[in-house]
Amino acid sequence: MHWYEVAAWGALGGLVQGALFLGTGLVQLSREKPRKYRWRDVIDPPADALVTLTRVIFGAVACLLVNQASPPLSIPAAIIVGFAAPALLVYIGKPLAAIAAVDKGRESRISSEAERLATIRETSPELTAQGVSTDVADILAARREGLADQLRIVKPGYEGSDAS
Repeated sequence: MHWYEVAAWGALGGLVQGALFLGTGLVQLSREKPRKYRWRDVIDPPADALVTLTRVIFGAVACLLVNQASPPLSIPAAIIVGFAAPALLVYIGKPLAAIAAVDKGRESRISSEAERLATIRETSPELTAQGVSTDVADILAARREGLADQLRIVKPGYEGSDAS
């Protein structure tokens, strides 16, 4: 078989898998929901079409990869590989979902810490540009004034010489 034939049979397997998934969902919803719902209330055609198209593409790509790595596939084998490809995607996606859950937990911890810091900043006294409270800044300014006559001021150019 040529590569495009393998891809077409794999796409057919992905299409069968998508149709089976959609049909199973419809049967399940028809049993659960009362009869007053219309099918448009249950099915979202653009989203379901996009999901089915993704399954078809993934089935074709998986068949192409398997066909390159092994001896040429037969038609039933290509359909089975195309049918199983979306399940492989789910299998691969589970660890990624776990990583995303860990990241979501980290984000919630960061946001809660940020909220706590915001409440602390709101309840704490005003801070000066140096990052200390105004009370501490006033105390330091008073000490500087009190010690101003006692300390010799050294300018940067006179550090090693006598300033008298």
